[in-house]
Amino acid sequence: MKKSSIIYILHNYARPLRKVISLLILLNLAANLIAACQPIVFAGVMNILIGQGDGAVKKQGASLLDLNHIGGSLMGALKAYVPDKWGLLIVMGSIFVLIAALSSIFTYLAYLYGCKIEARAQRLIQMDLLRHLLSLSMSFFNRQKTGELMSRLTQDAKNTAVGLGPLITSLMQNSILIIVYSLYLFNTNVILTLVALLLILFQFGLTQIVRKPIVKTMRASLDKNAEFSNTLQEIFTSIRVMRLFGGEKYELEKLDQGIVSVTNADMKAGMVKHLQEPTRAILDSFAMVGIVLIAARQLMNGTLSLQGFALFIYVGQLLITPINKFAVTLSWTHALIASYSKINELLSLKADIVDGTKNKRDFLHTINLNNVAFSYGNNLVLENISFDIKKNNIIAIVGPSGSGKSTLVDLILKFYEPLRGSISIDEVDLREVKYDQYRKIFGVVPQRNVLFNDSVRNNILYGRNHFREEDVREAISIANAAEFIDKLPNGIDSVIGEKGIFLSGGQCQRLAIARAVLARPQILILDEATSSLDSESERLVQQAIDRVIENSTAIVIAHRLSTVMHAHKIVVLQDGKIEAIGTHSELLIKSPTYKMLYEFQFREPERSET
Repeated sequence: MKKSSIIYILHNYARPLRKVISLLILLNLAANLIAACQPIVFAGVMNILIGQGDGAVKKQGASLLDLNHIGGSLMGALKAYVPDKWGLLIVMGSIFVLIAALSSIFTYLAYLYGCKIEARAQRLIQMDLLRHLLSLSMSFFNRQKTGELMSRLTQDAKNTAVGLGPLITSLMQNSILIIVYSLYLFNTNVILTLVALLLILFQFGLTQIVRKPIVKTMRASLDKNAEFSNTLQEIFTSIRVMRLFGGEKYELEKLDQGIVSVTNADMKAGMVKHLQEPTRAILDSFAMVGIVLIAARQLMNGTLSLQGFALFIYVGQLLITPINKFAVTLSWTHALIASYSKINELLSLKADIVDGTKNKRDFLHTINLNNVAFSYGNNLVLENISFDIKKNNIIAIVGPSGSGKSTLVDLILKFYEPLRGSISIDEVDLREVKYDQYRKIFGVVPQRNVLFNDSVRNNILYGRNHFREEDVREAISIANAAEFIDKLPNGIDSVIGEKGIFLSGGQCQRLAIARAVLARPQILILDEATSSLDSESERLVQQAIDRVIENSTAIVIAHRLSTVMHAHKIVVLQDGKIEAIGTHSELLIKSPTYKMLYEFQFREPERSET
């Protein structure tokens, strides 16, 4: 079963909704069976108007659905209660309106259930995609454009679901009508019915001819919309840079080009998708003329009554409508498949990291890195990295920018897997460990904090609502953040704006520290926690760091050596390799890189001669 086939889509996203779909089928069945009774009432009206007999007129052996005689039975039943013709016409007109009203009510209810199917199917598709995306490795998100992912989750998922509801409804509704109306025609005249069946073949052939262009143009349209969404996302997230450098004109020109591309792609998709409509109209006219001519011939030969002639034309016209809608439904499936194929491309991606089977919830002794190497594509970032991290030790990782410090920490956190070598915790290889449990061992204060447009409390808790208010307050105290939080308009319930825009850099960093220490992690990772702060903010954050890492296991990445001088072990990286490992005093002797960094940061400024 192809994962982008209509069968696969129905199996995955319609089968879980089978109860709602069952109700939809019943409503459609009721609506269409009621609507299919209209020709019988119309036949009765014809009997009255042209003076053809009642139930006794029916030829022996004729079918109940024979349009030549179908009105006779109804006439015979009603004449016992309404003897005059005008009264019969009023009664039959009332029955016709009642049939139309009941059919419309059931059709509307079916529409509502179709909308419910669309909404639930969209949720299933989006959750399926989200669940898969969140299981993918960090390398995927490094490569992928955020705007395109958002487009897949919103536009493509909606297009698939919106197509799914009408598809199910149309298949049920039009199939029933085609079957019932065909029965009328077959029981009246086989030759005429074969003409109607030829129409179905024409419609199916037309749909197959335009299938590939529809899929191609729809995919192009979806791609252009995704690119435009990504451009919008980039502009809105970098609005400050745009204003700072006066990039409004440049961005407007880029957006204009994007809008033109999207419009052109949508126009092409619309042209191809709706090309079927005028073509079908032409085919319909040929079909109707053919039906009328053949019916007229049968009428002249005496094999079709005048009533049968009129009703055959009427029912033939009724039959063409569901056939057309059925053909439209087939084209919907191609548009639906085009939308889902973009989603399926993401669902088909495999995670670079395969989750292990062992639960590891604690850190007892040592994390060991043994000859670790790692690369981003063809770019080798780390090579021959070997050292130990012992419990209750502070390990510092220093080196110039681009030496691989943050990548090394990402490997320890199992965001990536080593190209070569291994990393183990308490002699258990990380490849064997379940990463969701393993990462709970760590608390991380990243270099670039991600704060949400939410309250201080919710930013600290972040999905861990089981912690008590006392735990949150304790984390705030440890992070040296109580002073500025208490001064906010609503204290801990103050909303800090997108990315913490209402806070200073130092305040954001202390909030990140509070978030990291809330769960009392067994290993704390601080990645350049003071690199972008002014002196006063650095002092406050450093106080918080000193308080946090005291008597604990910590991995500290720092440019500023004042942060790491008292670490138990300092690892010096240079060009992705370990240059030296030791204490501060040892490295001043044996590491040229460390000595250079130290002298650059701590040498006294030269005094100008007087």
